[in-house]
Amino acid sequence: MAETASVGFAIFLQCNKREAIQEFSKHLEYYPNDYDSLLYRGISHGILQDETSAISDFTEAAKYGSQCQKMVADAHRLLYEGKTEDAISTIHQVTQRFPSDPIGWHFYGSFRRSSNIRDDATIAAFEKAIELKFPQAALSHYYVGEMMVSENNHYGVVEHMEEAVKLNPTFALAYVQLWKVLTKLNREEDASRYFEKALKLNKPLTQAHAPQACQQLDTAKSACATAAAGGMKGGGGGNDSGGSDGDSSDGDGGGNDDKHRIAGKIWKKIASIAKKAGQLYRKDNRTYVRTKLDIDGTGEKDILISKDTAKHGGAYFKAYSVTNRRATFIGSLDENMKLMQGKHESQAGTSFLLKELKQLS
Repeated sequence: MAETASVGFAIFLQCNKREAIQEFSKHLEYYPNDYDSLLYRGISHGILQDETSAISDFTEAAKYGSQCQKMVADAHRLLYEGKTEDAISTIHQVTQRFPSDPIGWHFYGSFRRSSNIRDDATIAAFEKAIELKFPQAALSHYYVGEMMVSENNHYGVVEHMEEAVKLNPTFALAYVQLWKVLTKLNREEDASRYFEKALKLNKPLTQAHAPQACQQLDTAKSACATAAAGGMKGGGGGNDSGGSDGDSSDGDGGGNDDKHRIAGKIWKKIASIAKKAGQLYRKDNRTYVRTKLDIDGTGEKDILISKDTAKHGGAYFKAYSVTNRRATFIGSLDENMKLMQGKHESQAGTSFLLKELKQLS
């Protein structure tokens, strides 16, 4: 695949199909007979439900390339003309006539997958394309990994998705899948790293697949920034060199859903940054972060936050206002660090002196 076409394919894997079409079109201005650009521009048009443009590109692509490639382009045209059985039959003929060419195997698997035929034969087709070193094998690895998700084969998913991003570092959806499965495997640091990469490559896509995680990450970054920028006023009464970054009872209350895991990850991130900024404290076996945060839509407040280990009524954090050298309980916060309205609070109005806090370093 020529350099400019490769740029288009990299953008294609970011799931930014409109921009990919523009890049393929630029390449085709100089190389109008380039098979790969025509084929993947056609696929991009098809994904955007512009069947007329897709069919036009596949028809043009069929004029160029090897006999194998021409049959692959014809199969795509049939697929977008609504002749699914003919398309699968044609692409299967490609694998029989040209068994050593990986493009036929990849698209045979791809056509079966798009027709919801997700069986061993489909996986075998993708694996054959990988074995034969299909130039766009990142897609083959992704599809195998995606099919393993439904089988709860977490380690298989990780293996294929990591290979996909290794072959093409712009593969946004593969990073999203890695975040999901690594979160389930409690590999939070690796999951967070891949999630950040997905956001950088395609934030709208990542938000669509993980809206709550994106919102919580933004909240965490805001809290971390204010924690790192501020300083403790009227601070704690000592230095506990043996302290940790989190509560000793730092579990998720037995829950395994995404809210629990993400809230736990946010807390660890906030606590880690707050500790470096001298904003992490300990009292009665509970850890507190001091920061400025808008928890109720009325503006930022000087508050202490601790993790709610019980999580009664959907609470994930507890907030305390800081005034006159005292910390007074405000209420419980949800997983987005927003004040929960109407929740009964047995601790309402309770307070303690700031000097009772021990700074963790």
